[in-house]
Order: sequence, then C-alpha cells, then structure tokens
Amino acid sequence: MASTYTSITRLEKQGDGENPNTWGLRLNQNALDLVDQALGQYTSISVSSVNVTLTANNGAADQARSPFIELIGAITTSLNVVIPNVGKSYVVNDKTTRADASKTITLKTASGSGTLVKPSRISQFICDSVSVHPVEAYTSVAQGAAILAGNNTFTGTNIFSNTTAFTSAVSFPTSISVTELRAANVSVTELRAANVSVTGKAYVSVVETVNVSASTVYATEFYRNGFAIGPIEGSQLTPTTASVDFTAPRTGITGVTVMFDNLSANGASAGDVVMVQIGDAGGVETTGYEGWVARIGATASAYSAFSTGYEISQSQTDTTELVGTITLSHVGSNTWSEAGNISSSASTHNMQLSAGVKSLSAELTTVRITTLNGTILFDAGTVNVIWHFGS
Repeated sequence: MASTYTSITRLEKQGDGENPNTWGLRLNQNALDLVDQALGQYTSISVSSVNVTLTANNGAADQARSPFIELIGAITTSLNVVIPNVGKSYVVNDKTTRADASKTITLKTASGSGTLVKPSRISQFICDSVSVHPVEAYTSVAQGAAILAGNNTFTGTNIFSNTTAFTSAVSFPTSISVTELRAANVSVTELRAANVSVTGKAYVSVVETVNVSASTVYATEFYRNGFAIGPIEGSQLTPTTASVDFTAPRTGITGVTVMFDNLSANGASAGDVVMVQIGDAGGVETTGYEGWVARIGATASAYSAFSTGYEISQSQTDTTELVGTITLSHVGSNTWSEAGNISSSASTHNMQLSAGVKSLSAELTTVRITTLNGTILFDAGTVNVIWHFGS
C-alpha cells in the first residue's frame, strides 16, 4: 500500500509494507524534520512585480509549511502572495521597499479572499482553509504597567488597564476611555478619563474628565463630571457695516462676554449710540429690552432708559471710541441680564455703565452689535465674543 500524506502539513504516512529497511530514515526526513519546520522555520521570500505562490510539497521541504514568512524585495506593482487552502496561522515580516503607497501586497489563498500586508510591519494572519484574516482587530494591554514610546497609532478596539505611560506622540482616531492617561502629546477625537496628565499639549475635540493636568489643552468642548464647561472664543471682527452678528457655536450657552477695542461709528451723532441685541431661532429681537445706561464724565453726567437693545453708551459722536466689555448672563427661562463697563474717548473721557434684561422665546443663538439708528456704519476698531457654557 502506497504512502499517503496529512492534509494540512503534508507529512508522509507510511503505507503497510512500504519502504522496508528505510522506514526510520523516511520517518525522520518526511515527518519529524517537516514537523520541526512547521513549528519554527523562518522562510525568506523574494517578491517584486508578479504574484508569488508559496511552494507546498508532500513529504518534502517547502515554503508554505513555515509559520514565519519574511518578504523582501523592491515592489513595483501590487501583487499577491498565495498560500495553500488549509487552516494555518502565519506571522509575516514585511521588509520590502515599495515604489509608492499604492503598491500593495495581499496574502491570500488561490480561491478565497485575502488581507493586505502592512508595509514595514510584523503582522499575524489566520487562514481558515478558504480565506485569510488579520489578527489585529483587538489589542489588550492588561498586564501591569505599559510604556509606549515613539509614534503609536491605535485602530479598532484597544484596552489599556492599570497605568499606561505614553512618552511620545499618540494618535487615537476615535473615542478613548481610560482611568489614567500620562502622555507627552495626545491627539484624540474624544477623551474620557478619570485623570489626565499631559506634560505637553493635548489636542482633542471633546474632553470628558474628572481632572485635567496639562501644559496646554486645545479642545472644542470640555466636560467635567458629565457637565459641559467653557469657554469658546469667537473670531475677532473689524466691522465695516451697520451691524455685525455672532452666532453661538453650540447649544446650552449660559453666558456671553462681548469685548470692544476702540470701536467707532462713522457719522454717529449724540443720539446714535452703540447697542447689543440678542436673538433666538426666530431672529434677532428689537423690542422688549428693559434697562438704563449712564455716562459719567469729568464735567457732566447723564443717564437714559433703553428698550430696543442693550445700549452700551449714553452718548457718542463719530470720534468716540469704545473700549471695554459687556456681560450677558442667562438668568433662566431664556431671560438674559446685561452688565456693561465701557470707556469712551472723545473730546472728554467718560465711563459708560449699563444694566438691563431681556427675555427670549427660545434658546439664545445670536448676539448682534449695531447702533440705535441702525444705518450708521462702523469704521474702526474690533469686537469679539467669548461664549460660556456648562457649570
């Protein structure tokens, strides 16, 4: 009876009465030596511009039996490395050089789907006898402390337990949730942590944390213990029109600081003063304001009521320049109080103090800077806002 071979590693199985007086030699060469190769052989494969099929020999040395495959060569076109349709795991060490990023290597079987071999990486793959799959979708760093240096990119689901120290730049493409994160530089879309210690800079879209300790943190939103905190600074503007609007960057605004730096209006008369109006989704509102503005000067003082907006100066001319801030605070039920502290410079220097209140029908979305007349153009100076939210 002729010898047969195992289906996966292709080892010789002696037939009855086969190979008399040479059975021991054949057992050593065609079985035991090949088992040794299947367990630990490291095979180097040269690739360049054509598909490469690993040799698979019955009862003899081959390439496909090796669990460790090294790929070498200069890749000038995308190609496949083809392995047998049998269940097996491979560790592939890619040492190739590629003409550009579009040149790929796919590890696959002759009939099934394959997986890309990442350049300059050591990766593990599993063949299920039909297709080839990567062993890299889930990574767990759970035993003791881990220190990651250099540049690290994490994809898929990664779990870091205990203390993980990142000594260089770490980039997380999606949300990261950790108990304690220590890093020189963190770049992440969303960070949720009990404690964050960053010695350099952290660039994040959302930070939700109990405690943040960092030299610099750049974030779109901050959360502490589940509550959003601000502020968010707007973009400084140099108005040249009769009004300028600032739009809230998010919902849940609880306060607005409006800042003026030598703002003036061309052709303004004594009664055409600068004022701030607010609005919701229904538009900027021009009625229903209640309050007073007072001008305190070295030689004269005056005060007046307002109703069409928060007036921040009691009197001004086209040479008046306004410097200072007003604060809008959400009292509750979409009602906003205003307090202003403005210095005006003209022929005489005055302090302009204001206070008022206004109720909207919905959540605040817009802050407008304009004049009482509504047609006088701003001609100099800048204005900006800071949006406050959360607790």
